[in-house]
Parts: sequence; C-alpha cells; structure tokens
Amino acid sequence: MHPDDLSFANYPVQSDLWGETLTYDEEYRMRHKSGEWVWVRDRSQITARAADGQPLRVTGIHENINERKRVEEALYFSNQRLELAQRSAGAGIWDWDITRQHLDWSRELFLLFGLDPDETEATFDIWHQVLHSDDREIASHRIDQAIADKIPLISEHRVIHPDGQVRWIRALGNTIYDPTGQPLRMAGICIDVTERKQAEEALQKSEALLNDVSEMARVGGWELDVETKQVLWTSETYRIHEIPEGEKIDLPQALLFFDLSQRSTLETALQRCVETGEGFDLELPFTSAQSRHLWTRALGRAVKADGKVVRLTGTFQDITERKQLEERIRQVRGDLLFAVSHDLKSPIQTLRQTQEMLSQLPPAEALARFQEYGEIWRRNLQRLERMINNLVDSQRGEEDHFPLLLAPCDPTELVKRVAEDLTGYALALQIQFDLKLEAVPEGSCDEETLARVVENLLTNAIKFSPQGGRVEVRLGIEGDTLLLEVEDHGAGIPSQEQEQLFQPFQRSRSAQQKGIPGTGLGLYVCRRIVEEHGGTITLTSREGQGTKVTVRLPWRVE
Repeated sequence: MHPDDLSFANYPVQSDLWGETLTYDEEYRMRHKSGEWVWVRDRSQITARAADGQPLRVTGIHENINERKRVEEALYFSNQRLELAQRSAGAGIWDWDITRQHLDWSRELFLLFGLDPDETEATFDIWHQVLHSDDREIASHRIDQAIADKIPLISEHRVIHPDGQVRWIRALGNTIYDPTGQPLRMAGICIDVTERKQAEEALQKSEALLNDVSEMARVGGWELDVETKQVLWTSETYRIHEIPEGEKIDLPQALLFFDLSQRSTLETALQRCVETGEGFDLELPFTSAQSRHLWTRALGRAVKADGKVVRLTGTFQDITERKQLEERIRQVRGDLLFAVSHDLKSPIQTLRQTQEMLSQLPPAEALARFQEYGEIWRRNLQRLERMINNLVDSQRGEEDHFPLLLAPCDPTELVKRVAEDLTGYALALQIQFDLKLEAVPEGSCDEETLARVVENLLTNAIKFSPQGGRVEVRLGIEGDTLLLEVEDHGAGIPSQEQEQLFQPFQRSRSAQQKGIPGTGLGLYVCRRIVEEHGGTITLTSREGQGTKVTVRLPWRVE
C-alpha cells in the first residue's frame, strides 16, 4: 500500500472504529505485482457480529479504478490549464441553458466582472447589475438578435466593478438549437478588451486632433504606390481638391488638376524621387474639381524597402491665401512706392522751383524774394514731414499709442491754416474750398496731430473731387463735442468697401482703377489719432454723389 494512503486503509476490526457503521468505502493506491502503483476502491461491509455487537466477519471487494483516476487527473489538470489560459488571456467562459434559464460562469468570468466567485451566484440579475446602464439595452438586443437570426454573438460593452472601476468586455458566443429550430443553449467567452478600447479611444482622439489641425492648416497627406500608381489621400486632401472623400484616384487622374506645364514639373519631381530617392518641395497652381484656381505646396519623399523605392509619401497644403496675400503685398508695395514718390514730388518740386528762381536773381532781389518764399518753404517742408509721419505711424501696432502733446488749441484757425497750405494743390486741380467754420472756443488737443487729420481729409477730398468741383469743410460745436465734416462730390465709394478704408494700405477699387495716387494710409492714421483723442471718425458715401467724413472729438474748453 502507498505510504501516503496508509491512514485510509490501516484499520483494525474494532467496535470503536466501526461503531454502527455497516459499510466502508475508501480509495487508495496499492503496489501491483508488476511494481506499479495502482488505484483501488475498497468497499467493505460487516456481515456478522457477536452477541456483544463486535464484528465477527467483514466482506468486501477491491475494484481497480486506475483508469478512472487517470481520467480524473487528466481532467483536473485540463481544467487547471483552462483556468490558467483564461487568466492569461483575460477571458472567462459562460454557459446559458435557455430552456431552464440557468446561467453558469467560469471562475475567471466572475473575476472579470470584479465579483468574488466564492460568494456570488451567476444569475441574470447579477449580469444586468454589472453591465453599464448605458449598455444594458444594446447588449440584450444583440443576444436576442444572435438567437433570432442564428448568427454568432459579437458584442462589446462595459461592466462596472463593485469598486466603481469600468472595464470593457468583448462577448463571443454561439447558440445550439433543437431539430425544430428552438434555441437550447448559448455558450461562449468574455474577454477583457479594456486596454484595446483605451488605445482605440486615444487613437480616435489623436486622429480627430490631426484632422482638426490639418483642416485648420489646410494640409493633407498623400501616398503613391510606385508599382500600381494608385494614390491614397487623407480627408483634407480630398477637401482641398473639392471631390468626394473616398473616391479612388490614380496618378494620371491626380495630375489632371494641374495644367500642362505644372504637370510636367510635378511628374519630373516624382520621377526623380523614385529614381534617386531625392525629395521635393514645390509650389504649384492647380484647379479644383469645382473649377476654383488655387495654389498648393506639395512636399514628397521616398520610402524604400530592400533598398528599392516602393512608395512616395508627402503633404499637400493649400497656400492660396498666402499666395493672394503675397500678391496683395506686391501690389501694395508698388502702389505705395508710386504714391509716395508722387506725393513727395509735389512739395519737393515747389521747393526746387523757388530755389532755382532765387539762384537766377540779382543778390538784392534774391534776398527780398527769399523772405517772400520763406513761408512757402516752411509749409511745404511741413507737408513733407506729415507725409513721412504718416508712413512712420502706419507701422505702429493697434496696441501702440500715439504720443500726444495736449495744449490749448484754436480749431478754427487750425482748419484755416491747413486749408491755406493746400490751396495751391487744390487750384492746380481746379478744386475750390467751401469753408463753413464757426468760431469755436479754444480747447485741449494735440495741435500737430490734429492738423495731420485735417490735412489727410482735405487731401483725400481734393483727389476724389471732379475737376471744377468743390470741397465743403464744416466746423462747429454740438454740446461738448467738436464736430468736423469734410465732404466731396466725387464718384463715391461702394458700401462694401467703406469699412475697410480705415485699415492700413486699403484703397477703394475706383481709386485704383482711375490711377488716383495714394498710399492707403491717410484714413488709417486719422482713425488712430482721433481715437487717441477719445473721439470717433465715420465715413458715409453714395456712389455717384460723393463722400463725407465726420470727426467727433470731446472738446474741453480751456
């Protein structure tokens, strides 16, 4: 007998052992004559007793159960391996007897649900309790659908552990039916897919962020299979080309968005990239599927496998706005240079002419004329200074302040003086000033910068007035507000262009078409100066009738 089993079989036939027991049934190992240990089942029974009740005879049988024990042992280790596999895979097994509405769970499935397998019974109530409330209806629906349609069950839903932890479970199952098609059982496994779900969620967020950034930056991606010539585009690339997302594109189709010359440039760059692995960076015009003329920046690089270029990847960026801005800057730069040179030439030419006239006169007469021309020189030098100041002040940011030197000022005399300085310029264009100036008491302002406002407004009005026209200038007081109005009777400005004229380098389309010189800075500088004084400046205009600019300043009488 096996030493480990002696406690089961080594028994004396005594009444204190047997007591009232009529049978004995034990299993233990005995050594076979071959030397091998074999399992036997010993079932014994008292068949005779003495008068005092002591057993006299015991009859029994020994049964060889070695094969059964091997099967039980194999089954035990199989179950152990199964449980180990379930734990390693994060999986649990379930079995639902549909006819009896009985549910069995493996130990691992209890653990997946955060439940103690020794203290919890698998019931439908427990199953519904562990499911996330938002997922109960859909999980039940998928089970019913799998049974009704005789398809495998595939469902992913959340479960909530008693400690509040939320986990994702993937349930897979199949249904067994009787010959009549009635469902008998459904069995399957549940797998913890929380980490995969978290990774998918993080990937979705990352892709959403990438799409948002790509859309804001108007940058799409592309990939070209060198062998098949098939092209893959990201969502933004489809949007840039204005074609439905997902439509299959090959290289010849992609090249059709470019005209012949640009197509040749791009084809050459692609071919060089395939042959040499050299990347490219091109800026090309193209036409979208909606016939819009756009600009793109196409970047590409080669991807190799086993030393051979197998595909090209890159980005496709819509740079139309940048190109339009660059073109606008070139136009503004040209207009600015033309306008500055034109506006500066007038006072410079006046200074040169007077200087040449003086140089040709006898000294005595030149001295007399010098005193006469001194005021002309002073005014023209002031005009030059104001033009230069406009250019300098146009570089100030909106957050930068204009330095003001507040002092008592007579606005009526200021307007008169500026109008006198511009009279020669106005007469040269056959324009008359119509001054309607009230006597306004002195107030506090920066006289130098306010004079620049008046000069800019009068200069604009002169330039946009028809030949032989007039410019009306009105000055007065409304309560505690100084009111200045400058009105011309020229071509007027379209309503959609009026608001932008107070921004730097903005000029009306009609001014550009008619070649009227200007920098587009005058109204911008006026707005900044007026606002620095705490006032407002507005513009009203009707095409064919003229334009009126109104300045309102808080006026503190000294």
